[in-house]
Amino acid sequence: MIGEFDVGTILAREPGELWQETKKYAGIMRAFFDAYFMKRATGFAIEIKNPKRYTEQVTLSEMVPGAIPPQSFRYI
Repeated sequence: MIGEFDVGTILAREPGELWQETKKYAGIMRAFFDAYFMKRATGFAIEIKNPKRYTEQVTLSEMVPGAIPPQSFRYI
């Protein structure tokens, strides 16, 4: 792991509205966003608050002994 953050507001919006509200901070292109939310009535986004980057990477097992990483994750 390279850092942590607090979860802020969870947004649930129609995808077009969600894009307008999050595009400045989303870190993705509109084409990727549209493909991801294709045929969805509602999209969700998580507000990131208080990000903290570690000076050195830490393994999940160092933070939580015996923990197993989730099936999917994304580097931002």
